[in-house]
Amino acid sequence: MSSPASNPNPSLSSPVSPSPSSTPSRSSSCPSSPASPTLLSPSSHAPSSPTSPSPLSLSAPSSSDPPSSEPATAPPMADSIRVEYHPNSGIPTKVFAFEDFSRYRSTQSEPTFDREPWFPYRLRTDFEFAKFSLDASLSKKEITTLLELVHRVREGKDELTFTKYTDVQQGWAAASSKLTPFTKHTVTVPYKKEFQSHSLYTRDVWDYLKDILCNPYLVSRMDWNAHRLHRFDEDTQTFVRFYDEPLTADAAWEIQSELPAAQCPLLLIVYADKTKLSSFGTAKGYPVVLKCGNLPVDIRNGEGIGGGRVVGWLPILDEKAGEKHKTGYVNLKHIVWHESFCKILEPILKHSHHGVWFHCGDGVDRCLCPCVVILSSDYEEQ
Repeated sequence: MSSPASNPNPSLSSPVSPSPSSTPSRSSSCPSSPASPTLLSPSSHAPSSPTSPSPLSLSAPSSSDPPSSEPATAPPMADSIRVEYHPNSGIPTKVFAFEDFSRYRSTQSEPTFDREPWFPYRLRTDFEFAKFSLDASLSKKEITTLLELVHRVREGKDELTFTKYTDVQQGWAAASSKLTPFTKHTVTVPYKKEFQSHSLYTRDVWDYLKDILCNPYLVSRMDWNAHRLHRFDEDTQTFVRFYDEPLTADAAWEIQSELPAAQCPLLLIVYADKTKLSSFGTAKGYPVVLKCGNLPVDIRNGEGIGGGRVVGWLPILDEKAGEKHKTGYVNLKHIVWHESFCKILEPILKHSHHGVWFHCGDGVDRCLCPCVVILSSDYEEQ
C-alpha cells in the first residue's frame, strides 16, 4: 500500500471528513442546502500522472464494458442537442441525437382523464345551461323564466312541442298574423321647386285600439269617465286636488264636457322622440309610440299586453352639407313630420269627430270618442 505522501492527488483517493463548521446547526430556522453536485469533465479532473490510478478516471471504456444508457456519454453527432440543466437541479448534462430529442416527457402509463370536467357544477347539464346563459347574455329575469319553463316540462306540468328553430319561426309568423301589421306609405312634399318622397311605416291605430278593447281583462281595468281627486289637508282643513291619471286632469274633464252624455272619451297618449333612432329590418326610423290613457299606469307603462305599442316610424331625412340649419330645410322637416303624423292618426279621424259604437270585451256596447290627450314630442315634430 502506498503511503499518503506518495499519492499525487490525495483528494481523489481519500474520503474527506466534514469539518465542524460545515455541520448544520440545530438552532437554525431551516436546514442548510445540500451541496451542489460536481459536474466533472476530462480536462478539469484528469490525473496528474498517467500511471497513477484514480477512481474517477474518465478514460474511454473498454470493449468489455457494458454500453452506457446515459445520453450525456454518447459521442456528439451532427445536429446533436445538448441539454445543460441548472446546477441546483442535480441533473447531469445530457446529449441527444437530433431525432431523439423531444420537449415532452415520456410516460409509462396512460394519462388519467378527469371524468367530471364540469366541476364545480353538479352535473354536466348544469354546466351547459350556465354556459348557454352566458353566451346568450341572458339577464337574471330571462334565466329565471327559462328555468321555470324547463322545470315545468321536466315535472310533467307542461309540454314543449318545438324541436327545431323553424318550429319557433312558424309560431312567430302565426302569432304576428293575429296582430296589426305595418304598412308602408309614401309622403311626398315640395322642396326647391321639386317634390321629395319619403317612406313612412304605420300600424293602424284603430286596429291597435280594437286589440285592447276586445281583451276582457284590459277592459275590466279601464276607466271611462273623467274625475277629480282631492285629499283633505288637516292643516288647512280643506280638500286639495291632486292628479295621478290622465282622466283626473282638466283636459279629460273638458273633453268629456264637450261630448254627448252617451259617449265615453278614449284617451290616447302619443310619444315621438327623434333621439331614439331604431331599425326594423333593413329600414330605419324614429318610433312613434301610442298608449291608451284609460288603462292604469301599471299596465300602459308595462312591457306586456296593453303596454305602449309602436304605431309608426317617422322617416329620416338626409341632411346635406350646407342645408342642415337653413330655414327652408328646417321647414321641410317640419312638413314631412306633420304629414306623417296626419297619416298615422288618419284611421281615427272620423271616429274622433262623430264617435263609434263598439262591443267591448266585457260584453258592454260603448260609444267611444278617441282623442289625443297627451302629445310628447321634440320641437321638430310640433
